[in-house]
Order: sequence, then structure tokens, then C-alpha cells
Amino acid sequence: MSRVSFVCSCILFASAVASTARSGPITAIDQQNVVAGGWGSFSGNTSVGQSFTPTLSRVDAIELWLANDSATGSSARVDVYQGVGFSNLIGTSGNSVVPAGSAMQKVHFDLVSPVALTPAAQYSFSITNLSGFITLRVGRTLDNYTGGTYLHGNGNPAQFWDLQFVEGVHSPVSTVPEPSTLLLLGMGSLAVCGYGWRRQRKLIRMPF
Repeated sequence: MSRVSFVCSCILFASAVASTARSGPITAIDQQNVVAGGWGSFSGNTSVGQSFTPTLSRVDAIELWLANDSATGSSARVDVYQGVGFSNLIGTSGNSVVPAGSAMQKVHFDLVSPVALTPAAQYSFSITNLSGFITLRVGRTLDNYTGGTYLHGNGNPAQFWDLQFVEGVHSPVSTVPEPSTLLLLGMGSLAVCGYGWRRQRKLIRMPF
């Protein structure tokens, strides 16, 4: 086996191991505002947000109720900030797709890495519409969430309907690996063992 093949096998093996742990839904809810009320729309490359006061010491996921009014899927991103406003970025999510269609649905945003929080301190998150035209759901009455306030696109607080959201943490899903994952693990293991065996044979045949 060539060195290139060996390296590829190692990468395949590492990928298979990594794929056995996947992030799941939020299992420990910290702050939430789930009293449905009205809705608001915003187009591409604009942001709105919400401040919140956590009780947990970290956050790694945020969920929002969104609808996509575009003919094709839209994409959005969530950012987390220390304090009230959008000036001190401490965490960000990958881009999540909001499927086409007008039905309101809960969209899950995993942060790239967990964000450490100080309980009882104030933090903020923003949602940025990267493409298309997205509608988001807000609370039933003005300022119905007591732990924070709605934030304009510039990060300034405003007396408005608070965003409907859930923030908290989730645990890696530890499940029995799927058959495809086991196959990848087996292939990687055989490749590594085969390389070691061939190398050992070559070392035995070398004259002293």
C-alpha cells in the first residue's frame, strides 16, 4: 500500500469515527419565548435580534420560528453577542436553510462551538437573512418576554413584540453506529492493519 493510500485510509477512518457523534435537538432549554402572536418579515442581508438573560453557563443552539416567502429556499445565520446589541460577537452558527413555502416552522441553528455564558448577565442574538424573504414569528403582546427585548437591525433595543425563540444546549447523540458507519470503520481498520503487516514483512527481509 502506498503512502498516499495509507493517508487516505486514515482520513476515512477518522471521518467514520467522527460521524458516530451527531448533534441533536435542544435537550436543556434555558430561555424561551414560545407564546405565538404576530409576525414580521425581512428581506436579504438584513438582521433583527433579541436580548436574553440566561440561567445556564453556556449555549450551543438557538431555535426560531420562521417561514420562507420566496419561491426557493432561503438561508439565514444566527450570531450571539455579549451585552445588549450587536457589537461584541462571541459566537456564530452555520448557515441554515429555510425551506420554500409559507408555513411557519421551527428552524434549528447549531452554534459552531459552545458559547460560555455568565448566568444573570445579559446577552443578545441576531438572525441575519442571507437570501430570500423570511418571515419570523413574534410574541403575542409588546415586550412579553421579561428577560430581554427586541433589537433593531442596528442592535438598538426597541419596544416591540419579542421574537419567538428557544435557546439552550444539546448533548451529542450517542447511538449505535449505522451499518454504513461500521463499514467505514472496518475498512479503515483493515487498511491500517494491512499497511503495518506489509511494512513488517519488508523489515524482516532487510539484510543486516
